[in-house]
Amino acid sequence: MFNYKTPILYVLTAILLLTGYAPINSSFRGYEEISFADIENSAAYDERSVMFSDISYGDNEHQRYDIYLPINRDQRKTKVLILLHGGSWMHGDKLNLNDMVSAMLERMPNVAIVNMNYTLASADNFAFPTQFHDIGKVIDHVTSLSGSFDVMPEFGIIGRSSGGHLGLMYDSVFDTDDRVKFVTSIAGPTDFTDPYLNRADNFELLFELLVDPEAYGTDPLESLSPIYNINIFTSPRLLIYGQDDKKVPLTNGENYLEALQRAGIDSHLKEFDAGHSNAWNDEQWDEAFLQIEKGVKLYLK
Repeated sequence: MFNYKTPILYVLTAILLLTGYAPINSSFRGYEEISFADIENSAAYDERSVMFSDISYGDNEHQRYDIYLPINRDQRKTKVLILLHGGSWMHGDKLNLNDMVSAMLERMPNVAIVNMNYTLASADNFAFPTQFHDIGKVIDHVTSLSGSFDVMPEFGIIGRSSGGHLGLMYDSVFDTDDRVKFVTSIAGPTDFTDPYLNRADNFELLFELLVDPEAYGTDPLESLSPIYNINIFTSPRLLIYGQDDKKVPLTNGENYLEALQRAGIDSHLKEFDAGHSNAWNDEQWDEAFLQIEKGVKLYLK
């Protein structure tokens, strides 16, 4: 049967927040890849930096994650960073963040890093709330294996573009056990009621395709905007945005920061004289990683 969603999804992807990321092959120097079948023998790898790739946490082909475990890890103190890729909720892959993984392993050698895929929106799958639940499933999976991984199940989330939006929303709405201690949003949307974001002619149709109406009703814009979901579960925030971003305006970061500070949430905003995050230069990324490193030291200590 013809499904009207399929061609429209491809058209709308080009309209809103398409990141244009391309996979970057990285060597992950010093990390030895181990088969997940050997997880029961993880103690044999305690004095080595290791990674397990494509660990399954569900039945969907996208429900996979990689985990990088530092040398001399300790279940009493080794915390976990979760990376969320961008791609307009419809595209993207954890491979797109391999460059970030490499840089963070070098700069933050005492934390474990999870680079995860999540169920992409399609004619058969709504993005919301499925993608939020996927984050929770990964956190549950890592927590259940924290003894084997030798990590402490406390988490930070770092999301790029649409991944930033997912991390912000997951923490405030779904993380009621407070396992997430801080969130970094790199150019993530925070306010879907912003006229700049919803100026596209097909914006409402896009949301009809992304959002499960049984979960959010007929007006999901505020329900899915982090700026309208600040509450007692909201963890500290690091917001990193480009001043000339044509996809997610700086005002999304500025207005969200003001709302967070009014609510007493420890939050910081770093601005770059640049566009969307996929166009930042090496110097800007170096500064972004420096800010993230400060957040790790402050909130995952």
